[in-house]
Amino acid sequence: MALGQGTTDLRRQTRRILEVAEQSLGKPVSVVTAIEREGIIFSDPRFQASDTALKSIHDIYVWAMCARVADTALATLCTQRAGEGLDVWSRTYRSTGNPINDSYLIPMIQAVDLMCPVASLERCTGWQRWVLNLARRGDDFYAAIKPTAGRYSNNWASWRLLIRGMSGAVAGDNALVASTRTLVAAHVTRNLRSDGSSIDFSERDALHYHVYDMEPLVQLVLYVPSAVDATTVETIGSGVMFLQPFVLGEQTHIEFVKTTVPFDVQRKQAGDPVFANMSWNPKEARPLLRLARTGFPAVRPWTESLVDENYAPRIKQLAALLEP
Repeated sequence: MALGQGTTDLRRQTRRILEVAEQSLGKPVSVVTAIEREGIIFSDPRFQASDTALKSIHDIYVWAMCARVADTALATLCTQRAGEGLDVWSRTYRSTGNPINDSYLIPMIQAVDLMCPVASLERCTGWQRWVLNLARRGDDFYAAIKPTAGRYSNNWASWRLLIRGMSGAVAGDNALVASTRTLVAAHVTRNLRSDGSSIDFSERDALHYHVYDMEPLVQLVLYVPSAVDATTVETIGSGVMFLQPFVLGEQTHIEFVKTTVPFDVQRKQAGDPVFANMSWNPKEARPLLRLARTGFPAVRPWTESLVDENYAPRIKQLAALLEP
């Protein structure tokens, strides 16, 4: 995609990506052998070290996008930084298969997709091998869990399947994408009820977790459409529509009051504001709904107020890219 192509909004959002990329070219790449956030209090040093590394993941994504769409001089610099970043992460990070921790690598998987056309075959193959390993480690992780466990039905499985589907698509593994399609259909049937509510909403008594569950499912529809059949797309759409009365203020919900998960209470007691028993703030759903608008027409009428500048550059550009 050349910068001069596309809609006015796409050109504008791409220019912003290029500004962010150029401003961050001098930043060092931070990496960890494993992201450690799931099940860890936000004040824990492991959580904080992971947060530092996550900033580099987003830097690498904008450098990769810059490498593809910037003018030659800037693209050359971005290609170098993005390649270096992908090299160090693919050589250092070793997935445990935990999909919650690995979910933060979604921009990195997209960066591999962006960079392979401008990288050597050897480099691209190495990055793709690393991406496929994320999927394989996820499969290993789930092979050790009983099929009746909650992690087969809730947001854990949603994120696992997004990683799996994207990894297959980026690495050109059609069999992996096809098997993911089967798994997604079965998962969504377990995960979402007839009114669109998720098992996470029921167990956590929190729209925060319903949104968190829907994010990977919507992204699968948008990023890897061949991994989701038409019936499953419709069901995922009902999960997004479940938020409508809460976003419009027709209903309110006090979060986590009846959660069945002790860790929610532990995080509340540790002072994490996300887990306080407060009324749900619709702003939490903004990134989800901004992307969902591009693939689910029924969402558009009640989310018009969300189309503004209050998003991360990556989300704004992806929404512009996906806009029908």
